Amino acid sequence: DPRFRFLEGRDQLSWVENFNLLLREARGKYAVLMFHDDSYPSNYVAELVPALERNPKASLACGRVEQLSLDGFLPTLPFTPPPVSNTRAWTMRDSVRVLTLWQLWFAFRGMVRLALVQDGLYIRPTYRNIRADIYWVFGLSLRGRLPYVPSCLCIKRFHRSSQRRRTHAPSP
Repeated sequence: DPRFRFLEGRDQLSWVENFNLLLREARGKYAVLMFHDDSYPSNYVAELVPALERNPKASLACGRVEQLSLDGFLPTLPFTPPPVSNTRAWTMRDSVRVLTLWQLWFAFRGMVRLALVQDGLYIRPTYRNIRADIYWVFGLSLRGRLPYVPSCLCIKRFHRSSQRRRTHAPSP
């Protein structure tokens, strides 16, 4: 299928470097970052596209994220929608509200408008890349609305082996 391109992965890349590589190589209007241990229904992309098409100034469209603990290792919390309106004008106050009053990592499983990313808004590394996804989505929210699509669902799977592992620099 000519719509798909495969890139060879390199294990020495961090998750931030890997996602930025994928974002740089992406073509088209939009991109969706899908994680190997999450589930997405077949209509996931089809439900997010209209939200961006209806909102030309929107930066990222997102849906519900349900959490599933496969081995009971991590407690999960019920999903709550973003604490902002989908209908009134988006403001910097809305960006601050989603950053401080919501689990902004939910939106990382959404669809991003590629023009914003290719304009230089890539994921910035943080200390151990902790919360780099949250800061990136916050940066996107400062550039435009984050439309919420309640009918769109992603299942985020948690299990003991999917937790971040502490990595150390090699000894000289």
